Amino acid sequence: MMRANNTDRPLERRRLRNEAHSLAQGLLGDSRSGSPARHTLVKLAMDDLRDLLADDGATDQDIDDAVRQVEQVLERGLQEFPDEPRFATAEADFARLLRDQPRSLAALKAAFAANPRDPYIATRLARVYEDAGDLASAEGCLRKALNSNRSDKQLNFRYAEVMRAMDPTDTERLAYHYKRAFTSGDNNHDAQFWYARYAFDSDDAQKRREAKDIFGHLRGVPMGHEARIRVRDRMSNGAPTPSLYTGVVSRIEAAHGFVTVDGRGEEVFLHKSGVDGMPWDDLRRGSRVAFHIGFNFKGPLAFDVRPA
Repeated sequence: MMRANNTDRPLERRRLRNEAHSLAQGLLGDSRSGSPARHTLVKLAMDDLRDLLADDGATDQDIDDAVRQVEQVLERGLQEFPDEPRFATAEADFARLLRDQPRSLAALKAAFAANPRDPYIATRLARVYEDAGDLASAEGCLRKALNSNRSDKQLNFRYAEVMRAMDPTDTERLAYHYKRAFTSGDNNHDAQFWYARYAFDSDDAQKRREAKDIFGHLRGVPMGHEARIRVRDRMSNGAPTPSLYTGVVSRIEAAHGFVTVDGRGEEVFLHKSGVDGMPWDDLRRGSRVAFHIGFNFKGPLAFDVRPA
């Protein structure tokens, strides 16, 4: 890519980028190389967009197509590799590029007005509104697109994300849209995580079983250890602080165990690092404890565990 960006000959630049694109595509299925390969595709699409924005001869349609291409490959990366810093950085770079280039934003708005059902254009325009702190406009943009394309996975995911930022207590609505943002076994891992998180919180036993199955699948998704164990949300029932639960230690090992939650019957994972206010060695099978429940990519877990 550096060679392509350093040459001032358009045909040579295109040839080098095509070679890089082919190499990256060939590595997408590799568990170790998949993330950097996907990131390479994002950067290549971004480089193409920058060239068009600097070209006085480029049309709004050219820019529209380039924005759509960046959005498509970036969204795949964000879904397949949640919490990977390289994609968060790419997302910020893309948002900055659109924000700093009035021409690109004008083309984006014109493209949405002409075709509001396009998921990539609607998603990117909504992200522009989000970055500006205008969640109402982002919601309106996505709702308009969804009205014309209710089954689109990307639109449902972005809509759920905006709704979660606006009202995280409307869990049924969030679960509905997150579930429509993936199909079983696909690579939309972020959507699967959030649906499983809300399904676990449901009164419906079938949904809770579904959450268990999804978390079982997500445990095998390739990602860094820190990203896998990071607590991404907490059960709070709409309150600003996590809800307090009680339960019984049902299994205990050298550094981890499981707690059965009172009134629910499900077991949640317990790690030694999550125990607070008591020695780990004091825990026994049958010990009663109080705790908060959080969620990472391995599933629900107890933290701030103390004697009940």
